[in-house]
Amino acid sequence: MAVRKQVKATVTAKNPTAIIYNETFITLKKVGSNFQDGFEKAKITKIEGISPVNAPTGLTQRAKVEFEVYMDDGNIKTLVQNFLLINHPKQPFYQLLMTIAGRSDGITPDDIIGKEVAIEIRNDKSEAGIFARVVSIFSVDELEEDNNETFDMQEPNVDNSIEKYEY
Repeated sequence: MAVRKQVKATVTAKNPTAIIYNETFITLKKVGSNFQDGFEKAKITKIEGISPVNAPTGLTQRAKVEFEVYMDDGNIKTLVQNFLLINHPKQPFYQLLMTIAGRSDGITPDDIIGKEVAIEIRNDKSEAGIFARVVSIFSVDELEEDNNETFDMQEPNVDNSIEKYEY
């Protein structure tokens, strides 16, 4: 019978950085959203399958989608959202597929990554903090049409008579 030699090793940093010192106060980061409620243009940069969850309809597959959101101030922010893979028009992932491909089957991640869409962002409060989530996805053309609407200006109802007052 052969005897196997067991090797035990650990990896440590050469110069570990102290995060908390004895004389400092410990502060916890508050969870909050970096986004305003509203509509933004976004580019899909990554998509991957994640573990399924139990939903009212049974065990449901999910996808994790990463967006680069083009903010009004010119900055780009990353928003990551997990979506249920449910074939229904009110589901954001279904809306994503229909916006990009016009169908909900036979689509690969390569068909989605790099495409631009318009998203509606809503901030939800929970006990853990405020979180931004994507509530709807539609075409960039629809977003631009909504932003380019023109309004007819009406003549204000102004009384042109002038009264003089003495002080």
